[in-house]
Amino acid sequence: MKKPTAIIADDEAPLRAYLRRRLAEVWPELRLCGEAANGAEALRLIREHAPPSVPAGKPAVSSRCRKGG
Repeated sequence: MKKPTAIIADDEAPLRAYLRRRLAEVWPELRLCGEAANGAEALRLIREHAPPSVPAGKPAVSSRCRKGG
């Protein structure tokens, strides 16, 4: 069985490091494919690591992130 994978995306390096450590502690079988400091990096990693059946490039956007939201 394939290991579950994840990408950490946050603009704060200390938070990315914290998430990496905590995930390793609580979910040791999780394989991190990479870390992104911004949305463009996250999309690149998703496209690079996502299986063909997962629609990459259509991330969920919080209303806080939308112009005027």
